Amino acid sequence: VVNVCASRWGGSWRLAVGARPLRARLLTESELGRVSEVPACDELIGALDAVRSLDYGTNYLASAAYRRHVAGVLAVRAICEAARIEVPSELEERFAAEARSFVATAPAED
Repeated sequence: VVNVCASRWGGSWRLAVGARPLRARLLTESELGRVSEVPACDELIGALDAVRSLDYGTNYLASAAYRRHVAGVLAVRAICEAARIEVPSELEERFAAEARSFVATAPAED
């Protein structure tokens, strides 16, 4: 449905977002905004917004809205894992609330 990879080398972050189902995109620090070696919550939110601003397509596997949500969650988690820090609890709470909204609006199964 979607995949994300984060890395930091040469003093800057790079984030690859693929399987959108469009062509993969590489976001550099200029597109992500300032993200320090150990990012603060506001820096993670900036990266989240950058990832969610990409175009996402809908197909039989997932909607564009769902892919946008998942890509943002994966981006923040990938950056945090690469930085060896925990995802801030306020972001985890935000992600959980967003996920609940997808469940609430999902069509009933036949």
